[in-house]
Amino acid sequence: MFKFLRGLFTEAPIVTVPKIENELIRTFEKNIEYYKNNTCPHCQFQYPEEIKRKRKCKNCSNEIFREYIESTKERVLLKGEEFKKFKLIEEEINLIKWIQKECEYFNIDFKNVENLSKERKLKIQDIFWGELNKVSIELFSKRKFGKYSLLRRMMVIFLKKENRIEKGLFLVFESLFLELNGCDDNLNKQFDLQLSHILDVDLGHLSLIEEKINLDVDDMKSKFISHCKPLFMKGMIYNSEEAWELINSRLNPMG
Repeated sequence: MFKFLRGLFTEAPIVTVPKIENELIRTFEKNIEYYKNNTCPHCQFQYPEEIKRKRKCKNCSNEIFREYIESTKERVLLKGEEFKKFKLIEEEINLIKWIQKECEYFNIDFKNVENLSKERKLKIQDIFWGELNKVSIELFSKRKFGKYSLLRRMMVIFLKKENRIEKGLFLVFESLFLELNGCDDNLNKQFDLQLSHILDVDLGHLSLIEEKINLDVDDMKSKFISHCKPLFMKGMIYNSEEAWELINSRLNPMG
């Protein structure tokens, strides 16, 4: 079973760790001054009043974007191309904050994740993915199927945040299969019909992936059954074929 689990995990690409908070401040240092001086970032025309929102410069007619740096509580005035770069860096900062929160929930040492990213010259996101794989194996080996299913769902959300949700197909399959079987962390009753359900969030992720990789229903059925068949164990309510029929009835209610 552990060989089966390890086969699911993908290696993260090697990327140098950006010091994103410092990068944001350093990159847009002059834009902070533009805001403080009410100055257009394009033509340096100085306004007599604060620029409070996005607007076109009355002097050069270019668009001025106004944004907020949360870490320093400062505002910036940006050109269009600077605005796009700002938003990309901001998204990465927000993702790392989200990772920190998830580390806390799943008892992953975020400080260790940071240290490993520096030591191995990998992005925090890549180290985090590796830690999630370790926790997945640990939860499965301890038969904590409720939390395992939750973790697999969270891994799909992480992939979605990184714009690669198509990599999460088998993770969604596992969450659907386990939740349909009423998975629980109770070692005395790990599968309970009263807990059996299909989560809308899983169906939503499945639809997104289906669109991304152009997967038809027959292909999806085949992949689901072959992937979930080895997961079937004593006490489960539905095998992979039965589970698929229930899932498909929700995906295609008109048959």
